[in-house]
Amino acid sequence: MEVLAPEYQRILAVLALPEASDGLRVKPIVVRLGWETTPARVEGVRSRVRRLAARGWAPEVRQNVFAAVRETVPVTEM
Repeated sequence: MEVLAPEYQRILAVLALPEASDGLRVKPIVVRLGWETTPARVEGVRSRVRRLAARGWAPEVRQNVFAAVRETVPVTEM
């Protein structure tokens, strides 16, 4: 996650919150970031979240609902 710009890291941090486990729409992401919900700000965050989704960082779990990737632990055979 350190390779991402700070704004993208903050978005992923919001998506990693326990209350976001089922995913969040863009406007609640903006609110949790503490930013004003102006149309320009919401659209800016929407484009960033879509870029994160396109790169596999924040999958779109339902239409316009995004979540954080949950790390999986590899299973080893015994």
